[in-house]
Amino acid sequence: MSEPQKPKDAQLPQFPDPAQAKPAVPVYECRIILSKQPIEGVYHARVANVEGLSCQSANPRSAMQTLVGRFKQLMAEHHQEGTPITWIDPPEEPKEGERKVFIPVHL
Repeated sequence: MSEPQKPKDAQLPQFPDPAQAKPAVPVYECRIILSKQPIEGVYHARVANVEGLSCQSANPRSAMQTLVGRFKQLMAEHHQEGTPITWIDPPEEPKEGERKVFIPVHL
């Protein structure tokens, strides 16, 4: 049995040139520190690796959602403008009664 013949103008599939490929989507690590204030009954949250991002909320999930939204907006602004991000280095560590949460944020 003979092999099927390929048309003369048939070419192998072309793959994109990695040098011409679009850059990967940036991913940033949002480190959140959460604590519950027993008297107030609210959760306080702050970003441990970027200055000035904090909030209060009735539950930890909404606190993290709020901070991730603010963090993502800030990272997008820096990315679009090409300005450096001022990281807290080393990041803040949780104190007694606090916990740290790591959330990857894609732009």
